[in-house]
Amino acid sequence: MSDRTPVPRPRTTSHQFRPGDLLRIRAERWRLVTATVYDTQVALDVRGCDTGNAGTAAVFLSPADAVQPLVTSRTPRFVGTAAFRRRACRELAEATPSLDSLRTAANASVTVMPFQLEPALAVTGGQCRRVLIADAVGLGKTIQAGLIVAEQLHRTADGRALIVTPASLRDQWRDELQQRFHLRASLLDADGIARQRSLVSAGVNPWAIAPVIVVSIDYIKRPEVMRAVQSLIWDVLVLDEAHALCGSSERAAAASQLASRARVVVSLTATPHAGDDDAFARLCALGQLRDPAPPLLFRRTRRDIGLRSARRVRWLTVASTPVECEMHQALLDYARRVSRQPSADRRATLAMTVLIKRACSSAASLARSIERRIGLLESTNETAAASQLLLPFACAQDEEPLTLLGVPGLNDPAVERALLEAILERARRAARDERKLDVLDRLLRRHPDPAIVFTEYRDTLHQVAARFQHRDTAIVHGGLTPTERQQALRRFTHGTATLLLATDAASEGLNLHHRCRRVINVELPWTPLRLEQRIGRVDRLGQGRVVHAVHLIAGGTAEEHTVSRLLARMLRATDALPDAAPDADHDEIVNAVLDVVAPEPHRSPPSRGRPYLMRSRQLSEQSQSEAARLIVARRLSRAAAPASGDARPFMAKFRGGRRHVWAVRLIFVDDLHQVRWTTTVGAQTTAATQPAEEVWARIPDALVRLRQPEIATIVENAANIAAVALRREHDIAAALDAEHNSRLALEPGLFDRRVERLASAQSAAVDHALERCRRHIAALSQASSLRLQAAELVFGAFV
Repeated sequence: MSDRTPVPRPRTTSHQFRPGDLLRIRAERWRLVTATVYDTQVALDVRGCDTGNAGTAAVFLSPADAVQPLVTSRTPRFVGTAAFRRRACRELAEATPSLDSLRTAANASVTVMPFQLEPALAVTGGQCRRVLIADAVGLGKTIQAGLIVAEQLHRTADGRALIVTPASLRDQWRDELQQRFHLRASLLDADGIARQRSLVSAGVNPWAIAPVIVVSIDYIKRPEVMRAVQSLIWDVLVLDEAHALCGSSERAAAASQLASRARVVVSLTATPHAGDDDAFARLCALGQLRDPAPPLLFRRTRRDIGLRSARRVRWLTVASTPVECEMHQALLDYARRVSRQPSADRRATLAMTVLIKRACSSAASLARSIERRIGLLESTNETAAASQLLLPFACAQDEEPLTLLGVPGLNDPAVERALLEAILERARRAARDERKLDVLDRLLRRHPDPAIVFTEYRDTLHQVAARFQHRDTAIVHGGLTPTERQQALRRFTHGTATLLLATDAASEGLNLHHRCRRVINVELPWTPLRLEQRIGRVDRLGQGRVVHAVHLIAGGTAEEHTVSRLLARMLRATDALPDAAPDADHDEIVNAVLDVVAPEPHRSPPSRGRPYLMRSRQLSEQSQSEAARLIVARRLSRAAAPASGDARPFMAKFRGGRRHVWAVRLIFVDDLHQVRWTTTVGAQTTAATQPAEEVWARIPDALVRLRQPEIATIVENAANIAAVALRREHDIAAALDAEHNSRLALEPGLFDRRVERLASAQSAAVDHALERCRRHIAALSQASSLRLQAAELVFGAFV
């Protein structure tokens, strides 16, 4: 496996490239932004200065490309006051006041909000290497992760970022990174790897080509894919919907292995804690190596950031027909009878929960489930076959779990069948005239503006779609391919469709606030977090209108008497205590509906500490200052003159001026002679007897002497930040070394040659990653010290 470029090593060059140098490359003039030194070459990140390449960004390699430094005089030249203002705006817009200031956020296409800057500032400032962003729905977790990715890639030569997300969100991540942060991300899946077959056959690892890769968790968890990425170390790993990666599944195992090879781990979830302390602890442990430091947790609500939610929620009780009431009562009696049976299987109780939820969704959905349950209970062999063929992970979230429907509930099969047939007969009659669909029809006719209708099950979704065939409708559910899902969403967001029908399985990551402000729930999900997720599709940052949410509740049923009341109470509790871990709300509703005495809630031992760190007030204050700076930088950039090929200092005289104002650029490098940071500092002097043009030569040295304490602090901060990165790299190397040493040797004769070759390839991949890690440690050790290389005048004015 080969990588795109070698790892940096200490080296000196005949020409010390510095930001701002004017270079002639391929018969054109370019202005140098940064220079990265490698073993045998220097990568030059430049911007065009000639008529033909103005504004063009490029990277050249020296000495592969002939680079001619153009000698630029450092003698200031006088310009007019208008030109001075435009050029000064350019210099000041590109300056960063501190080492951990964000260098890419000013050019990002995002609204500057202080709270969204905090995670990126924490990472760049060396406060943490693992971040858990668990903000409420709609507060821009993707933007916060994108800021971290952009910053780390900007600061890291040949950096790599991996975004692991549900398959339905891959295209959205790619588009967000491109549109907001100007990062080109590659989507890798089976088709993407196949398109790079020529590179693979040439021995090139396709995962090492693109700097930013977006991949679905279900694809990368495959053993053959995980083997391909074993040799790589990621500068940034983003785990989207991370709450699904803290169990004991293949997804969790893949996420853990990837996180152990990442220098920065960013976990995103709106539901970090669902009542299971152990699951939450595993979530916080993602990426934890030898360093026991917990991740930095960011958990903010709208109230925390000073935003009031303009939301109107209506709990609308729908009067059920007599047949619907009979259906619900018959089902509830049967479910309670099963749950109270002394020898009841827990899976049978779960099956009752499924049936009750299906009944609340629609009578047609319940009828389908009862039909399947009767068929599965007819034969033990059939039930066993279904249990083997339809494993839990084979059922989509918006489909009925057949493994549960085949579990017997009563000891007497004849009695159970009779009860089920009675329920089925009532469900079929109720499905002919469902009141919820009538009310939904009236709501949509009364308010013809775009709306989203949510339901938990795909069966109900199809029934609703059949009812509204006369409308231009888009349908999104868990059975669609990513392409079909994107096409359906595009018809709603940019097409003619005014009604979107969706299930919870397809609702993750939907940003629909620009198109819609109305959400209608056909039934109530049994967790407040799921309900909030639905409304959060339109109640997001950037929604400029009042959001309307309508919850349809079946009157005279368990949904009205129990579910709605408990959900309302839980929502109030969650809103009042956003940082508190929620109770097992789903189980509480189940116990209340089935009239089961709930066991005592599990309480964590008092000695068990929090597996996370909370952000500090200092970080919050820093984000406020950084946001103000970025807003000013954007204003300066809009008023700035285009970049020119003239690098000489410039000066101007303003009428009536009595003092000199100076701007000096400080250039900091490491022991590898790579420029790590440049900043612009200012000074002013009173008008002297000498002309300003005679004073400029002494200003840089005088300012450096004056700023020595600040420079010493900068050097110390740089060492601290580098120490955090170095410690993480040592931990990654130790984990790789332990993985290498734990591999068991194959005994000859017990395995065929294919297994031996596979084991050899895996060992080689780990060796390669370990070697890269050790070389990076050597480079970090050399780059940990920062020193001031030069101080040069940028501009001056007599004002």
